[in-house]
Amino acid sequence: METVGRINRAWGERTVGKSTVYEWFQKFCEGEESLEDRTRLGRPIEVDRQAVLDTIEEHPSLTTRMLAEDFGCGHTIIENILHELGKVWKKTRWVPHELTAAQKAKRVAVAQTLLDRQEQYAFFRSADNGR
Repeated sequence: METVGRINRAWGERTVGKSTVYEWFQKFCEGEESLEDRTRLGRPIEVDRQAVLDTIEEHPSLTTRMLAEDFGCGHTIIENILHELGKVWKKTRWVPHELTAAQKAKRVAVAQTLLDRQEQYAFFRSADNGR
């Protein structure tokens, strides 16, 4: 079909196949003018990535299937989102592949608090330093 060749020359080889062109010709002949896909059963839904991240930060031991049930989607969608967010499954929990700036800052703050407590309370001082 000439149209397939034209589209592939314009947009790059293997951009479209004959069957796709036939389907679209059929739609146009039936009066369909929209180029958008219609929603249908089984079509993936959009999941709020930030909500998934917030949920995992709050409850890192949730599995992808548990999250999928909560968000009303397939577990592979959750897996893809977590992978994009740099999360990996280790020892029955989701952990960041690398620490974020907020996580690093939180660790520094906790360490500083512990050091301050050590200075403030004699209980934490060793026997040699307390004299």
